[in-house]
Amino acid sequence: MVTSQPEIRQVQADEMLPWLRAMRTALLVDPGGLTESGLAWWRSVWDAERITGAYQGGRCVGTLRTFPTTLTVPSGDADCAEVQIDALTQVSVAATHRRRGLLTGMLTQSLQAARDRGEVASLMRAAEWPIYGRYGYWPAS
Repeated sequence: MVTSQPEIRQVQADEMLPWLRAMRTALLVDPGGLTESGLAWWRSVWDAERITGAYQGGRCVGTLRTFPTTLTVPSGDADCAEVQIDALTQVSVAATHRRRGLLTGMLTQSLQAARDRGEVASLMRAAEWPIYGRYGYWPAS
């Protein structure tokens, strides 16, 4: 049996619910626990250019979302500047699809998009930060 390689692509707003269910399931959150107010929040922040999904056989098997934020950095003589950066969150791969390069594919695509937008850094909001060291993420304060 030949299985196709999962497709990694941006996720449109009309595909929000399957993406949310996949993300919640992989992160051990009740996939059916989406409230109307929760869905309203997601609709308000949905940015298809920053939301990635990995799909195989019509099923979402991987998720990744970023959002823009600022980082305050020293700029000399006690002055500070704010720079626009990329914030990474809601990264998941279904247990059935791990160790196949999906995280690498989604993250590579996401970091290239951040670079193309001119964002000079990427910060990560994740509980399992040690997984991401191979991509250049490290604890910071």
